[in-house]
Amino acid sequence: MEMVDTPLRLTVGEIAFAVAQLYGYDQAVKLVAMQFEVKRLEDALILIQTSGQSLYARELVVSMTPVIQLAPPLLAIGKIFGSSEWMLRCTRAPIGCAMETLLLHFSGTGVLCHEVVSDHVQCVAQLNDSRALLVRLATFFGLPYTESALPRAAITAQIFEQAWTQVDAAKTEAVLRQPGLAGLLRVGLSTDLATAQWKGGISKLHYPRGQTAEVEACLYLASDQRTWMFEPDHHDRVLVAEATQQRLLDIALRIIERVPATERRF
Repeated sequence: MEMVDTPLRLTVGEIAFAVAQLYGYDQAVKLVAMQFEVKRLEDALILIQTSGQSLYARELVVSMTPVIQLAPPLLAIGKIFGSSEWMLRCTRAPIGCAMETLLLHFSGTGVLCHEVVSDHVQCVAQLNDSRALLVRLATFFGLPYTESALPRAAITAQIFEQAWTQVDAAKTEAVLRQPGLAGLLRVGLSTDLATAQWKGGISKLHYPRGQTAEVEACLYLASDQRTWMFEPDHHDRVLVAEATQQRLLDIALRIIERVPATERRF
């Protein structure tokens, strides 16, 4: 099968149309409604049903009659989307601008990188190894390559919640004033959280067929003079560090490893 190694711009309907041909319309409607946040099932079905002509015009089908045959790149995309049950949602919300979203779909047939261009247009490419995935993540968040001299620290989940939502630097610093949080780290973190140019993060979704989707927040990021990362762990605490490419990649690998190896084939 031909690999989708370069981004392919597709509408939501076109992606779902490919899934419908491979797995049926029920699966495609659920995919559109959940992953692309189309509120009404009727709207999702309309998107799919009106995409055949668009696909034909873009030469993304080999044949329309008597049996629809998808072109190889779209066939690969449809197989991954239709069989995927795991997804990483990466978001970056600049102040005063629309949220930027990058979705990473995992299935036994491959891994797909999916950038939301607009409400209706997506930029999709298949990833063939974990290195390509990690580079794409680092690029999306725009992190520096050099290592940080600032130490890592740990705060309670309760303190993190207070600091994350606070908009006053002095009040944030007061919240963060605790043993083990160095002065330089505390002051810089307080100022940047209060004046952040963007906030974002990574969450992991598991949506097994016929069951309720499970969502897990894996990483929070905030950026002003420095970019900070906050990683929740299982001890009801949050690990704090200045974000660099290497630190992000280390965490991303841990997140990816939570997806069963049989369902994230590169």
